[in-house]
Amino acid sequence: MQLDTYSHSSYYRNSYISQSNLSEKIDNNDSLNSNLTSSLSQTSIVLKLSSNNIEQSLILTLDQLVCICEALQQSGKIDKLIKFLEFLPQKSSSPNSILIHQHDSILKSRALIYYHQSKFPELYYLLETHSFNTYYHSELQQLWYKAHYMEAQNSRGRLLSAVDKYRLRRKYPLPNSIWDGDETIYCFKEKSREKLRECFKLNHYPTSDEKRLLAKKTSLTITQINNWFKNRRQRHRTQNIQSTLLPNQTPYSLTNSIPYPFNTSTTTNFPYLNNNSICMSYQT
Repeated sequence: MQLDTYSHSSYYRNSYISQSNLSEKIDNNDSLNSNLTSSLSQTSIVLKLSSNNIEQSLILTLDQLVCICEALQQSGKIDKLIKFLEFLPQKSSSPNSILIHQHDSILKSRALIYYHQSKFPELYYLLETHSFNTYYHSELQQLWYKAHYMEAQNSRGRLLSAVDKYRLRRKYPLPNSIWDGDETIYCFKEKSREKLRECFKLNHYPTSDEKRLLAKKTSLTITQINNWFKNRRQRHRTQNIQSTLLPNQTPYSLTNSIPYPFNTSTTTNFPYLNNNSICMSYQT
C-alpha cells in the first residue's frame, strides 16, 4: 500500500466516523474530560490479577493508576504496559469502568501501544476522535508525526530525508484533538514569539528576572530565550547598517574599490575619462 494514495476513511471500516461528525465527537469529549477526573477521584479501581491460578485483587486510586501508566510509558516497557491494561475492569462491568477506559492517560497508553505494534490506522483514529487535554498535546503531536514517518519509511523501503518529513507534515497536519491551533514557527509558537518581540521593543538586554518571567509566559527555557535575543540583536544591527546607506551606495567590502573624485583639469590630457567619477582599485 502506497502512503501517498491512502485514505484514512479506508482504515476505520465499521468504526469509521466521517469528518462531518468528527468535530461533534471531539466537542462531546471536551465536556466528558472536564468531569472525568472529578467523577473518578474518589472511586476505588479494582484490578483482578492472576498468578499460578491464584486470583488476587489490587485496589488503586485513579492517581495511582495514572502514575503506573506514565511510569511504564517513560521506561519504554511496552509489554508490561499492555499486560497492565489487560487488568483494567471491563467496560461493561460498570459506568465508572467506561470512564476509566476513556481517561486521557489510558488512551495515551493505547496510542503508544498502537505505535509500537505498527497499528497506524488504529493510532490515527484514536488521536483524531478523542479530544485530549492540552497537557498531553506535545507528546501526542510527536507520536502523530513519528507514526507517519514510520509508515512512509516502511512503504518506501528507505530512510526519510528532512524534505520527506517536511512534506509528510504538510500532507498530514495535526488534528484539532491534539493541537490548539497555535502555529509553531522555528520550534517557537507564534504566541511565544510575539511576547519575545514585545519585550525586545522595550529592552534589547533583558535582566535575569525578566528572562525568568518570559520563560514562564512562553514555556521556553532560559537558554532558548538567550539565543533568541542574541540572534534578534544581530539582525537588528544588520538592519540598522543597511538603513543608513544611501540608496545607490554600496559598502566597500562588496566593490573592493574606493570612490575617487574626478578632476576636470585632467580631461585635456585624458579625454577617455568620463564626466562622473572613477574608482581606483585597491587590494584588501
